[in-house]
Amino acid sequence: VTLSKKIFHVMMMEGAGYKVIDLGVNTNPMSIIEEADNVQADIIDLSALLTTSMPYMMKPIEAFKREGKDYPIIVGGVPVIRDYANNIGATGYADNADEAVTLCKELVAAAKVSETQAV
Repeated sequence: VTLSKKIFHVMMMEGAGYKVIDLGVNTNPMSIIEEADNVQADIIDLSALLTTSMPYMMKPIEAFKREGKDYPIIVGGVPVIRDYANNIGATGYADNADEAVTLCKELVAAAKVSETQAV
């Protein structure tokens, strides 16, 4: 686990009141879906530290779509840029941990509004 990942998870996300479940690296997309369903995740976050790992961000996004799972998926990390996030079909992108917390708050709030309207 890198220092930046720990700062994002522990200091930023958990500090903002979110429970973070780290599934590690090179995780099978179906394992991510299974865990998301088990914990009723609000958001899925994918992170890349190197450009060589960026193409693997598409696999979970494709798997979630193929399985009909409608979780918001955000991406980030040192080599990731907004255009790449858009190209792979991510729900959102954050350039830094502070933006990621703001984005997560917005996505969770929007989901709650949608749930309220659906009832």
